[in-house]
Amino acid sequence: MTTPTPYRSVFVPGLLRGQMILVTGGGSGIGRCTAHELASLGAHVVLVGRNPDKLTATAQEIVGDGGQASWHSCDIRREDDVKAMVAQVVQQHGRIHGLVNNAGGQYISPLAKTSAKGWQAVIDTNLTGFCFGSTSAAPRIRMHFSALRSSSLSISNTASAAALSFSLISPSPLA
Repeated sequence: MTTPTPYRSVFVPGLLRGQMILVTGGGSGIGRCTAHELASLGAHVVLVGRNPDKLTATAQEIVGDGGQASWHSCDIRREDDVKAMVAQVVQQHGRIHGLVNNAGGQYISPLAKTSAKGWQAVIDTNLTGFCFGSTSAAPRIRMHFSALRSSSLSISNTASAAALSFSLISPSPLA
């Protein structure tokens, strides 16, 4: 049996050294992997999500790998919670350089079987939550880039292929 090669990013080591980056949905899935990558490049990642156990575990993994991570429990569907979280991050760390809007949710079922409440939960998380994250973090990110005389703004939005299964008619006669 061969020893697996340690992970190595395609990006230059230290590329994000000194950067403070929020990652919503950072406790699992795409967000967790993104947080690991950003931390491996030198960023301090602030994991954001609803499940403190997942956030703690991911932060411990990152720190165990030599990275920097902290976390904040927050429901991105609640604007006041998101604003408070961003203010806490700035108070604790001084600034925010970037945001990865990653938190999301999807029901794996045909649209015809999705309740109004289920539909609203998807919209609140996938659209409204992205909006609250962006509008709350953007002024803080902009303050940093204004000091550098740059007009750049670092906000990234992700999506998964799970959304492709959300169809009006089920592809399976058994569904």
